[in-house]
Amino acid sequence: MTSHPALRPLQRGDRVALISTSIPPTPDLVDESLAILDAWGLDPVLGKHALDRHPRAAYLAGLDKDRAQDLTDAWLDDSIDAIFCLRGGYGTLRLVDYLDPEQLRKAKPKPLIGSSDLTGVHEYWEQHLGVPTWFAPMFATFDLLRSTHNVEKLHEAVFGDYHNAALTSPDAVTVQGGTVEGTLTGGTLSLIRQARGMNLFPPETQNADGKIVLLEDVSEEPWRLDGQLLTLVRSGYFDGVAGIGLGTWEKCGDPEQVMFVLEEYLKPLGVPIVTGLPFGHGKQVQPVPLGVRARLIAEGDNPRIEIVDG
Repeated sequence: MTSHPALRPLQRGDRVALISTSIPPTPDLVDESLAILDAWGLDPVLGKHALDRHPRAAYLAGLDKDRAQDLTDAWLDDSIDAIFCLRGGYGTLRLVDYLDPEQLRKAKPKPLIGSSDLTGVHEYWEQHLGVPTWFAPMFATFDLLRSTHNVEKLHEAVFGDYHNAALTSPDAVTVQGGTVEGTLTGGTLSLIRQARGMNLFPPETQNADGKIVLLEDVSEEPWRLDGQLLTLVRSGYFDGVAGIGLGTWEKCGDPEQVMFVLEEYLKPLGVPIVTGLPFGHGKQVQPVPLGVRARLIAEGDNPRIEIVDG
């Protein structure tokens, strides 16, 4: 199997950056995050603006240009071996106008780790840089810091071989059968819809043609999920999709209503679908690399997603 340098295993002594791209992290959770990274034998470095607060918007961790600069600086700094985004929320997609893909392509790839609001950046890295990333729980959140399971899974992922990062669970269920291969993409449903509305990518790559799309979300009622899926289906996002993996729908209301919405829009696509995967928000999830080749197996007693190659 080939390997991506952007997913290389970390080693004790590596310097890792912690940056804020979305809403402000609280100082106490940042301190807990630093303690965990110290215990892992890593050398954590806070981004210059990681603890900033926007002068007018309380929901933003500082100015857009400053948050973008921290991301750029950490990516371009060869002394930094990985980048951990502290938390999600809202605000990451506001950074894209301050990113220079030509400049970012010159850097030596490294692991970029985050989830939720980072969904758009994961796809930006995949499409503009051709670089895979880790979709994983973030440090300055209760999803990580109050979950021994998630801390252990994150450590296992970033210190191990990403080819072993299969998504499987006793709760996984086949919605529509079949086995397919394709590049893993996706993330938080509401952010995928938002990124499409921003025209972030060239028209020819605006859809998930030939890809396995992972979907999850948090705190979105079924009627909101309905509108987001309606928008993506009508926009052509799912045209040519190879398969779909459904993760957690934390705090999204009645699970039966959620599944009704998902099945109504996704089953007519006629592709293999697995639900119940440990992907997304919550205290029992695991990291998964995006932008790599994978196999979705929606058959038998163990429906799952396996990493095929880099």
